[in-house]
Amino acid sequence: MGFFTQLFGNKRKTSAGREATPTQAAGKPNGNAQRAVFFDAMASEWDIMTKLSQTQEQQLAELIDRVGIPEGSVVVDAGCGTGVLYKYLAPRIGSTGRVLGIDISPRMISLAETKFGHDQRFRWHTGSVEKCIEEIAPDGIDRIICYSSFPHFDDQKGFLQIAAQALRPGGKLAIIHLGSADEINGLHSNIEDSPVAHDTLPSIRDLTMMAQDLSLAVQTSQEQPGVYFFLGASLKRS
Repeated sequence: MGFFTQLFGNKRKTSAGREATPTQAAGKPNGNAQRAVFFDAMASEWDIMTKLSQTQEQQLAELIDRVGIPEGSVVVDAGCGTGVLYKYLAPRIGSTGRVLGIDISPRMISLAETKFGHDQRFRWHTGSVEKCIEEIAPDGIDRIICYSSFPHFDDQKGFLQIAAQALRPGGKLAIIHLGSADEINGLHSNIEDSPVAHDTLPSIRDLTMMAQDLSLAVQTSQEQPGVYFFLGASLKRS
């Protein structure tokens, strides 16, 4: 949880003495446009702010291993930020695999392209995951990974439905956080007057119920302090 403290613990005071995040949204704190502005403002320092400890890096690598990514897979990195998962996905997809990174923040995507544009297996797309996912992989997807991003999706149930439709037979959806739902939601709610203050991660139980309603077979679900891991599989037949 160390990087969350760095990310959201360094707030500045407003003129009224109230704490504020680096960017405050005017009006109702929701919607992708406001989120894009919010994350754009932090993009240049995102890699430093979200840097994991060695223990957390190993934990994340083990969780990615549990997703099971065969060589040659088409993988969607849903809410990819600046390409945080690049180092984990690149060695797993093999020479013929592809990763399609999507993020709502244009500046995040620009930085991902700058860092990893040399790797032709990776493509970066700006926009909401819900709208982009079908357009960028019309032939189907083998794995969809949401790392530290699911709370920020405008329509979580709609996304799960789109994911279930986009996955090929045998395809899987993984939702991963290095923190429990209570930990993540508590951090978001403390960022007052921001577009993410009301972005919530459902409990594993609630997520499991949503997924089962949408033709995703729950393979693994785990929630405890410091980890949230959900793995659902497509029910499509070959």
